[in-house]
Amino acid sequence: MKRLLMFLTIISLLMVYGIPMAETGQKAIEEIGLSIEKSAFSKETKTSLLKKVNNAVNAGIQPDDIVIIVNSGMRQNLDGKAIEGFIDIAVKVKNQNLPVRPVLDRIQQGLSKGVPTDRIMGVTGMLAEKLSVANTIVNDLIKSGVKAGSGTAKEETVQTVARALERAIPENIITQIGIRVRKHNYSLSMFDRAIDTMTNLVGSGMSVERASRLISKAIDKGYSEKDMLRMEREIASELKGGSGIGGGAGTGAPGGGSGTSGGSGMGGGSGMGGGSGMGGGQH
Repeated sequence: MKRLLMFLTIISLLMVYGIPMAETGQKAIEEIGLSIEKSAFSKETKTSLLKKVNNAVNAGIQPDDIVIIVNSGMRQNLDGKAIEGFIDIAVKVKNQNLPVRPVLDRIQQGLSKGVPTDRIMGVTGMLAEKLSVANTIVNDLIKSGVKAGSGTAKEETVQTVARALERAIPENIITQIGIRVRKHNYSLSMFDRAIDTMTNLVGSGMSVERASRLISKAIDKGYSEKDMLRMEREIASELKGGSGIGGGAGTGAPGGGSGTSGGSGMGGGSGMGGGSGMGGGQH
């Protein structure tokens, strides 16, 4: 009986805002709504939060992700405005046709670790900005004639470029790699591989300038994606062993030795996956 009353309350709140249940996903709204209704929030806060949840689901964000954010926020005893803020930034990213998965991951990681709200908002806000810049770079590259491929290729590349930007790789260097990719008639997947390899090399301790030169030479020499990945693994192995990149024997680096500035490891960065800037992690 109590569950029925809660569900009727949820339906009533939806009707207040004129939001059809069919558009929101009835089961998802019911589950989230029940959690909100059981909370100690005021009636006004419950109504406002439920509206935000509906907006998110209608925007195309997976209901399971909203459930995690809402429930995690309540477990951390956050107020309704804080939880709404997390939902708002995810909806904003989604409405801009940017990859929302990295933003959701950052929010969920931060909440699971008990990171302060303002810090989570700061990190996710900066990530959203990087995704926007990355999206522009990738769109310009596609407009210039680089074949985008199919499926999720573009979205994955946007995330790869955003991760590079988070590693403080300058936008102009990323763009120059794109120009080389276009010049040699590579597809977007090769651009993705080149930027990912450069980012990983930088994360392993190589300077941006040296990593950029290596990638540029590899593209000019006609490396395939497999060649690029093999080069990355060989160089990473040498960096891990502390031997540096010397005269070129036994390494896939194009043009022989390029040197490196010592290995700082992969753990300090802010990669798109675990490295959120909220407690370390690596790509």
